[in-house]
Amino acid sequence: MNPDETGQAQVPANPRAAPPARGQTLLGGGIIAAAALAAYANSLHGPFVFDDLSSIPGNPTLRSLAEAWSPPHGAAAGGLSVAGRPLLNFTLGVNYAVSGLNVWSYHALNLAIHLLAGLTLFGLLRRTFTRPSLSAKFGEQAWALALTIAVLWTLHPLQTEAVTY
Repeated sequence: MNPDETGQAQVPANPRAAPPARGQTLLGGGIIAAAALAAYANSLHGPFVFDDLSSIPGNPTLRSLAEAWSPPHGAAAGGLSVAGRPLLNFTLGVNYAVSGLNVWSYHALNLAIHLLAGLTLFGLLRRTFTRPSLSAKFGEQAWALALTIAVLWTLHPLQTEAVTY
């Protein structure tokens, strides 16, 4: 502790930045969601492409949610991307139950998963930058830095396939 001009000892400031207000966190999440919706809204009607054709319209197990838990495997799978992946096949089955072969629900689910990943990244980065070991350097800018990184990751062209395909 260093004494000040009056000779009184000063208590050092806590190097850990104060957590952001709930409204600020919600604002960050809203910005990420709005940016993702604006960027990917036009992709909700893109057609099935590549292995979608065999894994969705050509996959008879999607017609029943009970069968969707048991995707084709082995020789019967014929190279389907859902072979041995019951969770993937089940989510496709749920999409089929919602919209049949209309592509919007498949893309909407992809967008929702991608958005949740972006929000998770924002939360993890915001908390990481306020950790005692990093807060002295990034504490004051933790929210803005986490938001910038999460928005860039969410909108980066390399991530486009996660939503549009």
